[in-house]
Amino acid sequence: MLPPDLLEEMRAEYLQNLRTRLTRIPSLWREMEHDPEARKEELLRIVHSIAGSAATFGLPEVGEAAFELEEPLQALCRRAGPPEPSERGKIDAGIARLLSVSPAEAGGGAGS
Repeated sequence: MLPPDLLEEMRAEYLQNLRTRLTRIPSLWREMEHDPEARKEELLRIVHSIAGSAATFGLPEVGEAAFELEEPLQALCRRAGPPEPSERGKIDAGIARLLSVSPAEAGGGAGS
């Protein structure tokens, strides 16, 4: 078992990185308005990383929200072209949910 100080340090580092990634998600999504192919994979990679790691750092709700967002992003990445209106709605809602459940110290909405 890791010492509590080390665990807290790792969690603080994770939250700092999470803040950066959460800021990047809506930015990448907006960039796709002008060039749909440019940022798909980067956006999916960031969301996938959050989906896989958040629960480890005590943020299961963040992980669940990221996993839900990951599904329509995967579908979008499997084909060329801009998002369909239904995909756009799912992704917009997924981003909003992910940001709303993220802890305040990570730059999200919960507790803000």
